Amino acid sequence: MTVQKRYLCFDNSYITKFCFCLSSSILCILAFVAGSSSHHENGNETDGLRLIPSDHTVVRYTNESLIVLCRNTLADTKVHWKSPKGDIIKEHKGRIHIEASPTSDDVKLVFMHISLADKGDWSCEHAGGGDKASKLFNLIVYQKITFTENTTIQTVKEGTNATILCEVKGEPQPNVTWHYNGQPITLETNSTKFRILADGLLINSVTQNDTGEYTCRAYQVNPIASDMQERTVLLKIEHFK
Repeated sequence: MTVQKRYLCFDNSYITKFCFCLSSSILCILAFVAGSSSHHENGNETDGLRLIPSDHTVVRYTNESLIVLCRNTLADTKVHWKSPKGDIIKEHKGRIHIEASPTSDDVKLVFMHISLADKGDWSCEHAGGGDKASKLFNLIVYQKITFTENTTIQTVKEGTNATILCEVKGEPQPNVTWHYNGQPITLETNSTKFRILADGLLINSVTQNDTGEYTCRAYQVNPIASDMQERTVLLKIEHFK
């Protein structure tokens, strides 16, 4: 029996051919994939450089660590890392340093105890002359909420002004609200009694009625997480004699 076949083929941008073989009794799909060995899921590597991890943006909190490998696949070439300021990283130890592979031209960039000053574009590039191929990643650094004060009890004299300190650090900068015995302090109704400072709360002419717990609540929101931290100070009023 003679089987007549007809072929319907499609070419896509990756030079992949799908041929549908049609006959009276058979439907078969043949896939042929041809392409350059330099094509990868992480993009074209004709420049011979690849970062691992390959994320263009890397997010870390302060005091965390990070290692990024620059893989060099071009023979007889060297690579180096540059900071966001354009400085070549040459140190082989320290908070930020490089580690060269003993068996290849790959170079690791190592961060220990990341700081806010480390944010920016870090690039790996060929060290030779001419047009230098490069790969970069953007390091974004956040800082969790921290309080610089740890006092939990404060005593002031009746009739004086009291300042309850609450200096908050974080990146992005946290928003701060104040509460007295669990209730929010609103300046709309207490503008003469309270004044919110950059690093605390000012209470004018304290009386025995101002005794209680004052809570500083800090809120922080960034693209990957949100957080709320608080510290409470018990204010005691010393009777005026």
